Amino acid sequence: MLDWQIPINEIYEKHCSKIEKCDSNTILYHYTSPSGLLGIFNSSMLWLSDSDFLNDSSESDYFEGIYHDAIPYLDNHSKEGRFRFNTGMFSYYHTSSFSHPRQTANRIKETRYILSMSLDRDNLNLWSYYTKNANNIGYSIGLKENAVQYLFRQDSDETLLCGKVIYNQDKQKELLRELYEDYWKLYLKLKHTYQREYLYSKLEDNIVRYSIFMKNPLFEHENEYRIAVVRLGSNSTQQRLFREMNGAFIPYITQSINLRDVVEVGISPTHRTDFVKRSLTELLESKGLDAQIYNSEVPLRY
Repeated sequence: MLDWQIPINEIYEKHCSKIEKCDSNTILYHYTSPSGLLGIFNSSMLWLSDSDFLNDSSESDYFEGIYHDAIPYLDNHSKEGRFRFNTGMFSYYHTSSFSHPRQTANRIKETRYILSMSLDRDNLNLWSYYTKNANNIGYSIGLKENAVQYLFRQDSDETLLCGKVIYNQDKQKELLRELYEDYWKLYLKLKHTYQREYLYSKLEDNIVRYSIFMKNPLFEHENEYRIAVVRLGSNSTQQRLFREMNGAFIPYITQSINLRDVVEVGISPTHRTDFVKRSLTELLESKGLDAQIYNSEVPLRY
């Protein structure tokens, strides 16, 4: 590593560490439907959806709004140096634009796959996605954080990111302003184009990371812990698959898991508690699993 790269890498690592991770023994919960649960146990696979097709389609628009609020674009009357820095920063941002449909230049977004988990064991709002009426049931599977990270192999063209989603809007803006100022101060010390290109590449990566872990405060009730696989190029050893959902075709990738890493399986509120629990016990026993089964304590209301 060259001397001039050291402070850039230090700032880069500083902002990577701003994405908070939980303790390795913390249990993370993935909420799913009965067919989703059965698919996981029959295939020993988890699905990571393309970030363009997440349930919250406004997610990328939200981040762009926060980004622009925190880092206002300076006009031509601004100091020349800061104007050039802003121009370069916004150019990199739009090269990997998070707010527009796929384009040739839209490299980073095209390669982001998300597995949504929660830190909550019994979350009414998450159960509600799967219990629209009295006959619907939802499930959750619990995996320890260290097992989740171990599951994901990393190809040379992929990066694994894990962390708690940031919902507080003031904190989001504070982090983005700090990011801007940190890189701006380093930019002033760099004299050569190749040095500034290196700085922008690190800055871009930090922006991508923040975009993955910043969400609208309206979703704070999900208490999400996010697993993201970011592909750094178009070539990958992992096949891109498609599933149908509400008439649309959702791209996803799969990740194999060891079912023995599942430590808990939860059942949503239901009036058929005994029957559902007995059927789930049969399923787990057929797979040779001894995961703890628990019933939601959320009061049943229909």
